[in-house]
Amino acid sequence: MWLYVCWVSLRKTLLFINLNMKKEYRIAKGWEIFIWICLPLLMILFGWLGIMPYTEEKFNLTLALILTPIALGLEFLMILGLIDTRKNKLIIEKDKIINIGIFKTKKLNIDNVKGFKVNKNYLSFFSKNKRDKKIKVSTYVGRFGELLSWSEQQFNNLDLDEFVSEEKEILENKEFGRTQEEREDSLVKAKKTTKIINTISWIVALSTWFYPHFYQIQIILCAILPIIGLFIYKTSKGLIRLDEKPNSPYPNIHSTLIIPSLTLLIRALVDFTIFDYSNLWSLILTIIAVFGVLILKDSNVQYDFKKGLTYLTT
Repeated sequence: MWLYVCWVSLRKTLLFINLNMKKEYRIAKGWEIFIWICLPLLMILFGWLGIMPYTEEKFNLTLALILTPIALGLEFLMILGLIDTRKNKLIIEKDKIINIGIFKTKKLNIDNVKGFKVNKNYLSFFSKNKRDKKIKVSTYVGRFGELLSWSEQQFNNLDLDEFVSEEKEILENKEFGRTQEEREDSLVKAKKTTKIINTISWIVALSTWFYPHFYQIQIILCAILPIIGLFIYKTSKGLIRLDEKPNSPYPNIHSTLIIPSLTLLIRALVDFTIFDYSNLWSLILTIIAVFGVLILKDSNVQYDFKKGLTYLTT
């Protein structure tokens, strides 16, 4: 056992000695090869879509005006993707972190790093100075485990700090119970409730889409589940949230609100041919207004109107 502990310690020591020198992190070779194979093939496909309206015997101006700009835009994005794959890299030096991108280079002094956050797509470094932009590196870079280990040793994990802070906020909020034990019990029950309702929502939605043999019942359930979810949210006194925030102790009903609703939309588009939408808009706007008022007037909901993500997460 002690040999293993010594080996781990030695490995970490060698890792940090190496990272005191200049280190570069680029996208992993396997992903780079995959991108250089797939993106050119997509460029060929989008190029064909762009010229397709002009090759038809009967020229369709409307189709050309729609497809050509879309194809050109997608071609441009593919080219940017190839350039980014070739150029983008993260450099770790003794005193700074440097991110070289397509359009600009970002630098962040190590002494000025507040901490880091990590999710399935990016590792992000945040500055103590709010005016400085964060540096993001893809989790698909080569030797990402080495980079993450170094980050964990050097800086605070802001996700963990936020989780601890929010959990403390919950356990100190007397609206969720008179004692800490009651508040802990309320949190456990809220997590179980949201897990059950979100799981049911996914099962109903997937069965409605792929196995609609109880069509009327499934459609009714898809319509009712978001209403039930909103009722659970309203009666939780702020313990249950609408949005799905990564690494948050607050349980949420994001899936219950979104997934059944999207399933209803898809089934409506697939199952019916609508010739006139004029009578539909008043009903849709009424439903949106009712749900909007119920959500926005809640004192537990906080919005940052400078961030578009606020709208997308509800």
